[in-house]
Formats: sequence, structure tokens, C-alpha cells
Amino acid sequence: MKEKFIFQVNGLDIEAEFDSRDRERIFLPLLRHLTNLQRNLKRRIVAFLAAPPAAGKSTLCLYLEQLSRTEAGLIPVQSVGIDGFHYPQAYLDSHTIVRNGATIPLAKIKGAPETYDVEKLRDLLARVHEQNQRWPLYDRRIHNPVENAVEIREQILILEGNWLLLDEKPWNSLACDYSIFLRAGDERQLERIVRRKMLGGFDEATAREFVRNNDAPNIARCMDRSRRGDLNLQYAKDGTLEEI
Repeated sequence: MKEKFIFQVNGLDIEAEFDSRDRERIFLPLLRHLTNLQRNLKRRIVAFLAAPPAAGKSTLCLYLEQLSRTEAGLIPVQSVGIDGFHYPQAYLDSHTIVRNGATIPLAKIKGAPETYDVEKLRDLLARVHEQNQRWPLYDRRIHNPVENAVEIREQILILEGNWLLLDEKPWNSLACDYSIFLRAGDERQLERIVRRKMLGGFDEATAREFVRNNDAPNIARCMDRSRRGDLNLQYAKDGTLEEI
């Protein structure tokens, strides 16, 4: 049976649905494992959830948050995305990268690994086990991160993003207590990104050009160059998740 939800992600209302079979087979066992890990370590733990663009990372994390608060015996989960660690738009507009012999503004590849402040993320991760912190969030309505937008307060933090398991420097220097990789990538995924960008203010032609030149290569890079997680999932033909 499918359960439907509406979550707010980066300032936008996003519809999502989850299968009750996945809840029993995958999500509740995962939350129980994280609960036991936190109790054993006796400190805040960090789990990475990595997946390509538009694989449903953010809504899955919000669903796990809700589930952790409604099922008995679980420690509440808090989730946050890495998009808040994008460099500001002004920085992306004024800095460049060389690709295939051409110099292009970072703004043209926004969302690629090079457009994130990984050092800032690594610094906060190094201290988050022992102290509450305020972290940035990304707002798609203004196309910029908002500093100090959320307080990290729960004892289980799920950090989600495309590049958390990327086996490239400096991303492969980030450390966590548990990791999840969700494999996904098809034409429907690209269409979801187009719709999401249009909700954020892009016209359809601009959205499709950006997805073709940026998001499609990012999906391939994430799928081809990411390390396996402690838990590895993919979508089955019936839309449910399966371990791989």
C-alpha cells in the first residue's frame, strides 16, 4: 500500500509516496540499527545518504524523520541536506573552472561537486558529534544558502546529498558513522529535475538546457564514481526498494 505525503524541501512543497512494504523491510530496520548505534556510541551519530539528483533523497529523509517519531523505541532522527553548503551565487558567478579545455563560470555547473564549500562542511562535521550547531539551508526561491537556518539538535543526524560518497578529493575525506547509497537514474528522474527547476522560477527551455548540460552529467558522475555504502539500495521495477 502506498502512503502519500507533502514535504517542504528547500522552500518548495514536494509530493512523495512510500510503500508500506519498504517501511517494514527497509526503513524500520534502518532506524532501529541507527538507534542501537547511537546508544552504543553514546554520542550524536551521523549517517550519510548519498544518491544522484532527483532520486528522492530529501523526501526520504523527511519520511524517516516522521517515522522515527511515530514508531516506539526509536531515537528521533533529524535530517539536513548538503545544498546549504553551496557557495553563494555571487561566488559562483565570479569564479571559474576549466573543463574540456574551456573556462566556464561555476554558476554554469551549479550542483557539481566543485560548487560546494567542502571545507566548511568538514569543519562542522568534525564538531557535530559533541555539540549542537546551527547549519545553513538552501532556499530555491532565492537560489542561495541561508546561514544558521537550522539547529542540529537530535542525536541521530542523516546528512543527504549527491556527493557524500564520491570517491574524489576532497569529498572522500568526509567521515560518518553509517552510510547509505541509493542507486537511481532514468528519464523520469530527469523530468523530475526539470519540473523542480520550473517550480524554482526557470522557464521550461532554460530548465531543460540546464538539466541536459549539468544534471545529466551529475547523475552519471554520482553513479559511476561513488563508493558503496554500508546499506545499498535501488528501485525495483514495481517502484519498491531492494538491497543490492
